[in-house]
Amino acid sequence: MHPEPVTRWLGRVTNAYDQWLKRANAVGLRGWQPLVLLGLVGVSVLGVIGGAALGSRPLFLISALVGLLVDLIADGLYLVQRLLERAYLGLPERAMIREFALLLLFIRLGMPDGEISWSALMVFLVILVRTLVILVDREATELQMPKVSTRNFSIADVEESTPVSALGLPVLVAISSAPLFGGMITAYTGSIVALQIATGAYALLAVSWSSWRLYNWVSTTRKLNPQDVMATAWAEVARMRPEVLVYFSGPTEALYQLEMWLPVLEKLDRRVLVFLRERPNLTALKETSLPVVCIPNPNDTMDFRLPTVRVALYVAHVGKNIHMMREPRMKHVFIGHGESDKISSVNPISKGYDEVWVAGRASRLRWAAAKVGVRDDAIVEVGRPQLGGILRGDTPEERASRPFSVLYAPTWEGWVNDPHASSLLLMGPTLVQFLIERPNTRVIYKPHPFTGKVSPLARRSHSEIVAHIEASGGFNLSNGTADEQAWADAVEDNLIVDGPEPTLYTCFNHSDALLGDISSVVPDFMASGKPYFIPNSRGLDHQELRDTSASARAAYLLDPDPGSWEEAFADATGPDWLRASREELREFLLGPYYADPIEPWRIATGNLIDRANAEWPDAEAEVAALGRE
Repeated sequence: MHPEPVTRWLGRVTNAYDQWLKRANAVGLRGWQPLVLLGLVGVSVLGVIGGAALGSRPLFLISALVGLLVDLIADGLYLVQRLLERAYLGLPERAMIREFALLLLFIRLGMPDGEISWSALMVFLVILVRTLVILVDREATELQMPKVSTRNFSIADVEESTPVSALGLPVLVAISSAPLFGGMITAYTGSIVALQIATGAYALLAVSWSSWRLYNWVSTTRKLNPQDVMATAWAEVARMRPEVLVYFSGPTEALYQLEMWLPVLEKLDRRVLVFLRERPNLTALKETSLPVVCIPNPNDTMDFRLPTVRVALYVAHVGKNIHMMREPRMKHVFIGHGESDKISSVNPISKGYDEVWVAGRASRLRWAAAKVGVRDDAIVEVGRPQLGGILRGDTPEERASRPFSVLYAPTWEGWVNDPHASSLLLMGPTLVQFLIERPNTRVIYKPHPFTGKVSPLARRSHSEIVAHIEASGGFNLSNGTADEQAWADAVEDNLIVDGPEPTLYTCFNHSDALLGDISSVVPDFMASGKPYFIPNSRGLDHQELRDTSASARAAYLLDPDPGSWEEAFADATGPDWLRASREELREFLLGPYYADPIEPWRIATGNLIDRANAEWPDAEAEVAALGRE
């Protein structure tokens, strides 16, 4: 077999495993996968103990092999690992159970006392060495990790000081199972030689690896002092003279909050620096031409002076923002990651920013009505520059040859215990089943990245929707290469899009209507001019809902009773009596039309830079002074 087909096969297997892990982690204990794996862990633990107590070699061998296999498969299932660790059945503990059970098996098989003593000594040696190698692998990697990491510009000292990647707990525990296999051979042959050879080889390998890691850490630290590496990184960034900084802190699944702004910032005609706080985000961040710097430690972040930066942009309210917001020479701006009529869109924390940039007049009025202390002169209307690539909808005649595509993009359940926060919880599965059964209609389901993070009901509803779509012959477009050809091939299929690709805006362009909640998705979709539906899960009077939520004013509202849904969809696919209302509402929500949608951003950025320079005109002098320190 040629290497290329093997590589492709391995790639498909890896991708399938990653997708399986993602689905299993999303549904948690509501899915079968974690429960089956927890059951297998229990069976394997009881099996090795029972096999040892009964003196049954086959039962011990099979149970040990099942346990090792489950250890490797379940590594990425966070809930399973967390539950096992709470029960003091983590990976090292399960390995020790197998090893002590091996000693019990030797005793039950009647091996001589001398060999039992030697076996016990070797088991304790394995446990001691494994503890050492796990400690060294984790701590040496963490201690050697440079204080700063970069992307799109290289710093020799940073690259040279970056440690070899840690092997990780699953790999180290799996390697330490070599003596266990030697012990199994001993159990069948009666000769302790196999156990001695396996234990000696493992101890030699583990100690050699640990010694090399320690030597590598010590020698690198002596050669490249961490503070000197930071100084080198600062000098390189200072040479770039960044004027604008966009700041992000959060989990990897929240990176979409930053990534939606990257194309805008790349066209801003200003020197922009992306500033991250978590190392995994440095590699997870999608492709960008902007320079990226990552500094995890709070003290290092506050010491990393950026005197030429005049505007700092923030995409979310997180605690770590304060490590940058304490800098008085910058103008701090909250840009968020979308606008909606939800109460979370008018957070009182925003009082701490110099300005809050919003899309249109609707947001300005929302802030005024909220009375949370944000001044009206701090609100700046800059439009939604990301929406320039959203296409207008086809006419009924143009889409006559294909099904009417409805994008269902519900928001997530939020941190509060409100079943109406997302239509997914109470109406989602029924809505999707209705669309699947409706003639000449198909559904594209794109859940929020945080779906199921808090609510078990949200996880269950998500699983039901996925099951409905798969039962209809649909599939997950995120599992493959979601290019234009893939969309064309799937033009009649119900689809699941639960990954970062295809993007939400790409889904906009491949749908004829949106089914969405009161969230930032609805105003963004209005750039397309296409009809949209909002589930009225509370059963409110329609006029009351339109009065309290600006984005609902031009929406087809779907009440909890499915009997009224067909009338709304029939109108949207036919006369579409809300078309004129959408066009009027679009400017109110998104701001006026610009041939170049980034122009308001350029103006707002320039104004803030001028203000900051007037207040702190000594940027270049400070750079020179810091460079001499």
